[in-house]
Amino acid sequence: MMWEAFGHLAAEGVMLWGFWKLFMSRENSHLVNAEGEVNEAGKRLLAVKKDWLSHTDQNGGFAFRGYHGNYAVEVITSSSQKVL
Repeated sequence: MMWEAFGHLAAEGVMLWGFWKLFMSRENSHLVNAEGEVNEAGKRLLAVKKDWLSHTDQNGGFAFRGYHGNYAVEVITSSSQKVL
């Protein structure tokens, strides 16, 4: 559902109101159980986050799949940081 929601032109981000079972008011809405272990929902969220992040390949190539809109690309190297 996060993919579909974030893909909408009016969406600017995704907000999570909590993640730990001990502090959630709704049943089955947590990402981390009471012992601090990431549950299946939490693992899926981490997989989505990994998909959303972009990295360069061995040759410095950059592949990007994005939604409609404007983007700022931040390039960080070992010697400097630049925003393009």
